[in-house]
Order: sequence, then structure tokens, then C-alpha cells
Amino acid sequence: MRDPSFNSWWISPNTLRGPGVIGAGIAMMIFASCCQGAAILTAVALITLGATQVTLARHRDTALLLPITILHLATYATLYALFLGATIHAANTNADRGIQWFVVLDVATSLVPLGLAAQRVSTRLL
Repeated sequence: MRDPSFNSWWISPNTLRGPGVIGAGIAMMIFASCCQGAAILTAVALITLGATQVTLARHRDTALLLPITILHLATYATLYALFLGATIHAANTNADRGIQWFVVLDVATSLVPLGLAAQRVSTRLL
């Protein structure tokens, strides 16, 4: 029998701690402030994933879980949309070279933490 923790250690709710993921996202944002073209959307997605973990853990088994989770999702979806728009706008200002590969990679990479956050919310609420 396969050990389930071997392949899924980084996505398990028991091992993926919210504050650590938030810290990784903030570290990426600090790095992105120094380097043009760094993965800012992935940083926002990591912060979203960490904040989702913390929110779900803090309000587990309370009557406020549903309204707080809806507000949380609306807030972070809006933040992600703003950063996505800013990233695409910045890529369009340099349209003479086309969209840079790191912008496409950043958008694609940021979908993984967002998908994990959506999975956490759906398993907790449904």
C-alpha cells in the first residue's frame, strides 16, 4: 500500500500551514518589488491560500463560517483580479516585444494555489 503522505505532503491540510504560506507569499512580494517581472500573481495566490487555511481553521464549527468564508472569497478574488489586471496592463505597455513568457508562467503558476484554496473551501463547506 502506498503512503498517501509521500505524494501529497505539500497539499495536505495537515501539513500546509497558513502562516507559513502567507510568509512565502509576502517574501515573494518583497522580491518582486526589487525585480521587474517576478511572480507577483503567484505571491498573491499563495497569500490567498494561506489566508484561506487560517480563516477556515479559525472559524471551524461556528455558525459564522459560511458568511465569513463568502466575504473572504470575495475579498481575495477582487485582490487577485486587480493584480491580474495590473500584470496584463503592464505586459501590454511593452507590447512591442509581445507578452513575456514570465507573465504567462506567472498566471499559470498562480492557478495552482488558487485551485487548492478553492478545494479547501469546497470540502469544508459542502
